[in-house]
Amino acid sequence: MPSADGAGQGSRLRRLAAALLIGAMAYAATGSSAAPPDYDPRIDLTITPLPVGSVGDIGPFAISGAWHLTSPNPRLHGLSGLDVLPGHRLLAAMDGGDWMTISEPRLGKAAEWPDVPNGQVAGASRQKGLIYDAEAAIAGAHGERWFALENVNGFTRFDRDNEKTASRLVRPLAMARWPTNRGPEAAAQLRDGRIVAIAETLEDGGWQPALLFPGDPVDGGDPVRFHVAMPDDTRAVGLAALPDGRLLLLGRAFVPPLGFATSIAAIDPAKAVAGVRLRAVLLARLDLGDLQDNFEGIAVRPEVGGRLAIWLVSDSNRAAFLQRSLLLKLETETGALRLAADARKPE
Repeated sequence: MPSADGAGQGSRLRRLAAALLIGAMAYAATGSSAAPPDYDPRIDLTITPLPVGSVGDIGPFAISGAWHLTSPNPRLHGLSGLDVLPGHRLLAAMDGGDWMTISEPRLGKAAEWPDVPNGQVAGASRQKGLIYDAEAAIAGAHGERWFALENVNGFTRFDRDNEKTASRLVRPLAMARWPTNRGPEAAAQLRDGRIVAIAETLEDGGWQPALLFPGDPVDGGDPVRFHVAMPDDTRAVGLAALPDGRLLLLGRAFVPPLGFATSIAAIDPAKAVAGVRLRAVLLARLDLGDLQDNFEGIAVRPEVGGRLAIWLVSDSNRAAFLQRSLLLKLETETGALRLAADARKPE
């Protein structure tokens, strides 16, 4: 029989091996790899409802649905960015540079890929032999679609009348010093058209660099530089605008050996002036039970009666036996979020 010390050492080695495995898979999913062979631009997506009975405390939110997304097409992975589209559809961005539209599951419609060559966010990515790592998706009011690209620290945009080719890829000077694998991780558009982007990297004191662009980042313009910090041990990986002008931040942290923590916090972008440090107000640490996973995307859709649908999506990192592509629907009200924010002021 092995000694207690030997058993403890074996357990530590297994946890270390698991952590290294997840790290390797996450690296493999970034844009540093070569482009995969072409696939059919459509996807046969299976949406399987999941039970939600094991969910614990999720603060001012109530969970109203959970679904597991699967497909024989290997391009369904790395769901990292999310936004809402008209007609109760969702726009999702993926680590491999793909983007997908999906009807909200409650409508019972099939998911679909956009009709673009190779399903790529940027048409030039194939010629360069790279995959653009799309970490955030923004659906504009006039049919535009922006994607924040982490591995090149840039933005690209598809216009309403030209969904087959990105209009232009820009790499803003303000993002030049962001690490290529910790670049723009979260982005959202404010009601006045300005766009906020937050880097995944952490600077001294746990602050994440952020930018507030005066308009479309593809068209240029000097952004306001500021910093944000989550109020717990997570870091911001998703961003969504509320109807009252505030921003929801989705927080994520790796919990050894194989788990993740998820939180939702809020900031007021009206306070995002040059050089300011904004500490987000925690709204909830989400105890999702069996539904806990690597959630990276968040989107908000106003519903009837003043209610809000909060959609979350998880990144499987091609680790089907450890992580899943999950879609969650939470529900809340603006008033409930304000009460939660008032009860938990930042330090």
